[in-house]
Amino acid sequence: MNQLKEHLLSIPTSPDKRRIRVYLPKDYEIETKSYPVVYFHDGQNIFYDDESFSKHSWRVMETLENNPELPGMIVVAIDNLDAQRLDEYSPWQFEFRGQNNLGGLGDMYAEFLVHQVKPLIEHTYRVNTQKEYTALAGSSMGAIISAYMGAAYPEHFGRLGIFSLASFILKQPFELYLKTAKMDLSQRIFIQVGTNEGDQYISQRYLDSSLDYMRLLLMKGYKVHDLHLKVMAEARHEERAWADALYDFLKFISIDW
Repeated sequence: MNQLKEHLLSIPTSPDKRRIRVYLPKDYEIETKSYPVVYFHDGQNIFYDDESFSKHSWRVMETLENNPELPGMIVVAIDNLDAQRLDEYSPWQFEFRGQNNLGGLGDMYAEFLVHQVKPLIEHTYRVNTQKEYTALAGSSMGAIISAYMGAAYPEHFGRLGIFSLASFILKQPFELYLKTAKMDLSQRIFIQVGTNEGDQYISQRYLDSSLDYMRLLLMKGYKVHDLHLKVMAEARHEERAWADALYDFLKFISIDW
């Protein structure tokens, strides 16, 4: 059985159709049960090294196949918009490295995932549609849109993976939104950050972003046992580090799967 399926969907942020790939568990064809589902942004980086931005993928298939103690799950990888990735992964406009008016398409992208991708997956495959069996994960800017969507659509996503959160580039609107959002305190959230995400200044900002996010969640009322902060010594801002944290993420979110 081909475990990797492909779909193309029209998306309002681009004239080109977007590639959506779906990884099915090995026992999908012989079982009749419904499976949890994990949605990943930056889909080009998820499955294959030669497609990945850094030439090292998240190695999702290898992690699931080499660790049979993890429950079966469906993985959905949504490709990014390449050069306009920053626009699509932020609901707010911001300035970064001399570039103005970045961001602002995040709401449209979020609606696309919730109202087009998710219904397609749930109609086509045997998916457990309950929010506690539905996860959303991303890194850097993908972590920003994951955290935002977790707050904006708490009825859809009960598990979040926030890797190398880059919220320092739009700290004020990001934190203001989360502080005022009516969040689901039953969500389980995994937060990863490395200590070598860039130079000393940038590394500290990534670390501060993750700690500030963790602190904000606790102030909102999240229970400590529903949050997991993984600080990785010397880990860089790259897919290799996120792949190294993937098992812990999947194990944490799937405790009751």
